[in-house]
Amino acid sequence: MRISEEHKHTYTARYVVIVLCMLFGLTEAGARVPLPPTGPLDTTLLHAYLREEMQVWRTYIDTTCWETADSVRRLQVLNYEYGFTAYMIDSRPEEAAPYLNRFRSHIRSSEQLLTPARYATYLSAAHAYTYRLNSTKVLSCAWRSYRLAHRAAETAPDDPLALTLLGNVYFYAPSLLGGDKQRALDCFNRADSLMQTEPESRVLWNYPAMRLCIAQCYEKTGDTAQAAAAYRELLRLYPDFLYVKTRVEESGSIAR
Repeated sequence: MRISEEHKHTYTARYVVIVLCMLFGLTEAGARVPLPPTGPLDTTLLHAYLREEMQVWRTYIDTTCWETADSVRRLQVLNYEYGFTAYMIDSRPEEAAPYLNRFRSHIRSSEQLLTPARYATYLSAAHAYTYRLNSTKVLSCAWRSYRLAHRAAETAPDDPLALTLLGNVYFYAPSLLGGDKQRALDCFNRADSLMQTEPESRVLWNYPAMRLCIAQCYEKTGDTAQAAAAYRELLRLYPDFLYVKTRVEESGSIAR
């Protein structure tokens, strides 16, 4: 079956916005970029993510004074704005616009703090979020995000965060547009191996989100044994991961 270029853009846009909800940072080819910096509040914010207590994130973001924050604090806040904006669009779209506007503004003011690829990643996410709040911008925003995601992954083929992004693209895209669950799984597993060498990843929300991608990918490919093992390992690492607990309870076949 053949589809027009316009339809390809439309189909891609529908799927890329899901991918970009969990985008991670990137780096230039051949280099490793550190994860977003960690701080004393990261454990509290991680547990809030795992327990779906996102009001904690909202308070953290709302009460942080961007103008007086140092560069490290700004990079931390950007990482949480990155995830929280997607959460608001999904759960409370009528309240999401101010967070998207703030996120976009903070990206621009942080350009000198970010690598070009990390800067492009956040911009890509902002484009995707804009589309999700206004579907009339499907071609101008979502397709631009899709192209940026592929370009970014090509610049960092051995970076675990770029691999995670590429895995999400393969996972969510339809087969007509290059979607491939097995290639996605390969990317996720490679990213996991690399991220395990960075202990700070365990206190950031990005890591359990990536491990969840592995479990879901096994599940979608029909490998229930590996999916069950992946979910169990997630609960071993993060016993209060409410989404995983609920998922396992609702699907007895996964738990066995």
